[in-house]
Amino acid sequence: MPNGHENKGIKSFLGQAKSKELFAKEAYALKNQLEFFAVTASIFLAGKDSGHEPYTRATLKERMPDY
Repeated sequence: MPNGHENKGIKSFLGQAKSKELFAKEAYALKNQLEFFAVTASIFLAGKDSGHEPYTRATLKERMPDY
């Protein structure tokens, strides 16, 4: 991924998720851009994650259709 941990796209999507309150404020994915990428990428690829919001690929797509 371009610029690794400092990828502008990931930072932008994280900022959008926070500013639009797309996930609960205490959601692990909102901790930082690294966790945001890890959680959302695993949900996107595997389809679900029972431990972390947004939990399913469908919910991720609904809340962040451009992700």
